[in-house]
Amino acid sequence: MGLARLSLWGNQGFCPGIRMLLQKGGYFEKTSHCFLALVVFFAVGFISFSHSAAIQETKSIATAATAPYVADEVLVKFKTSASDIDIISAIQSVDGTLINHLNKTVSLADWSTKTLANQSFVGDPYLFHVKVPSSTGTENAIKTLTLNPNVEFAEKNYIIKPSAIPSDPWFLPRQWGLNNTGENSGGTAGVDIDAPAAWDICTGSSSVVIAILDSGIFYNHPDLQANMWANPNEVLDGIDNDGNGKIDDIYGWDCANGDNDPMDDSSHGTHVAGIVGASGNNAIGIAGVCWTAKLMPVKIGILGDEYGTTAAWAVDGIDYARIKGARIINASWTLPAMSVSVLGALKRAQTGGVLFIAAAGNWDNEIVWSLNPPPPDDGGGGDGGGGIPTSCGNNVDQEPQYPACYDLDNIISVLATDYNDNIAWYSNYGLYSVDLGAPGGICDYSDYTRLGDIYSTLGEDGYGPGAGTSMAAPFVTGVAGLLLAQRSNLDWWQIKTIILKSVESVGYLVGRCRTHGRLNAYNALTYPTPILPAAPTNLSATAYSNDGFWDIKLTWRDNSNNESGFKIYLKVGDVFEEMDTVGANTTTYWLEDVGSGVWTFYVRAYRAEGESPKTENVS
Repeated sequence: MGLARLSLWGNQGFCPGIRMLLQKGGYFEKTSHCFLALVVFFAVGFISFSHSAAIQETKSIATAATAPYVADEVLVKFKTSASDIDIISAIQSVDGTLINHLNKTVSLADWSTKTLANQSFVGDPYLFHVKVPSSTGTENAIKTLTLNPNVEFAEKNYIIKPSAIPSDPWFLPRQWGLNNTGENSGGTAGVDIDAPAAWDICTGSSSVVIAILDSGIFYNHPDLQANMWANPNEVLDGIDNDGNGKIDDIYGWDCANGDNDPMDDSSHGTHVAGIVGASGNNAIGIAGVCWTAKLMPVKIGILGDEYGTTAAWAVDGIDYARIKGARIINASWTLPAMSVSVLGALKRAQTGGVLFIAAAGNWDNEIVWSLNPPPPDDGGGGDGGGGIPTSCGNNVDQEPQYPACYDLDNIISVLATDYNDNIAWYSNYGLYSVDLGAPGGICDYSDYTRLGDIYSTLGEDGYGPGAGTSMAAPFVTGVAGLLLAQRSNLDWWQIKTIILKSVESVGYLVGRCRTHGRLNAYNALTYPTPILPAAPTNLSATAYSNDGFWDIKLTWRDNSNNESGFKIYLKVGDVFEEMDTVGANTTTYWLEDVGSGVWTFYVRAYRAEGESPKTENVS
């Protein structure tokens, strides 16, 4: 049995020294004239061919000289005979730094050709993406590297124009969250989810079922109709053919009114649905993140009304979506308090393999979007002028918002960002409770032409802007749909892992969410499928009295054969923080010398590709 110990002083106060013992059985594991004619023919042919090749090469050189490329970057391929030292020396000769396949900088000290996480390209460990100082520049770096005997080639990092630009007329001028040119937003070019590049890889699939748990959907909308889900096991005959307790639920369900017509009453759900999956490249309106999908409307009330929806309808909606085969649920709403009933439904959804994507919520729990703006006050956050508060919303680590803050692995919690990669002023945040950011838009109460800039479907056939974390969550939902369409064998935990590990790092999000980053669809679709360890089970905790303090023994079952170790998490306030890590094959952990109180834990197995789902919590 593996064993680990951590000694603490006082009540939740960590001691300076850590005593750690890892062991397992005392050892560490794991053919005349004709001929002349032929000669002349081939000679002429050869001359002609060489001339053609020379022209072609000249054209290629000219094209390369004028083609756009990323300044101060080089792609360099080393020979397979090059050693690690040869490679590092060559990169150092141009003062270069490495960029890995997640567009993150890797120090030369940490780099290894054998480490997938540090590779620039997962398909070739000898091809490197190198950034050089502007004082060196791309051209000089290429000259230097080309002279190195260990280099196979060095070239510019050419800019490729995406081909998958949809014909939808509002895409380029209005949908900056998908493709921000700067001109279409008034913000910063490139601050988007790189949707066109992702669409070159995948645009969706009709086999992907996504439930929109909201105010319903205007399912006859011309930009949504082709992507609406239909129940394959129900017939309009007054009988519950599929035995799910809902009669004639052919196009979804209205949980609020208990009937089979999930028509939208407020356009909120329709706006959300359009962001996720409005038909793409159909020459009308907008493009959804996922051009092709099956959108299941599950109506849980009229979002925005004082008594427009209830936890009970939410539970019914979650269960309906799970039972009818939705693999992904979008929840662009928050509860006023923690509901154990909703938590239970979400646990059933996790057991059923459903990924639940939730809005982190808006300042003061208001719905911030153009059709239902809150009053133009400062929301307690101070007014920065022009009606825009200077601070963002609530820290949900301290003031939890549900369902985003439920402690369940199948939930992805999403905050809102604007066209400059700032966290939106109204958006809630939380280092431990919120996972990532996504475009949510602006909302300026002093200028009613700027009450939202995330354009989507509205009403029976309209379009319009909105803003809020309600708009941010469906961007993530759409990318989850693209991943499932691209790789149908992914489970919910792999999809979540890919989305979170492929974010684009954003300075303004450091300390605001777990990943410190914003959604990037292209990064997600090019991220390798992670091989993750199996989750440990049977976690138990036993307390032993020790001279006025307590020693706590944790034990669990190791179900994985590929973990690097285990992470121990401790509940601090309303959130769980990583407390310690232990080695592979460990199944026991001691926490020593702690004060009286309630101590709550869970454990995860981990490796470079990611962590396992967690154990059940124990106290």
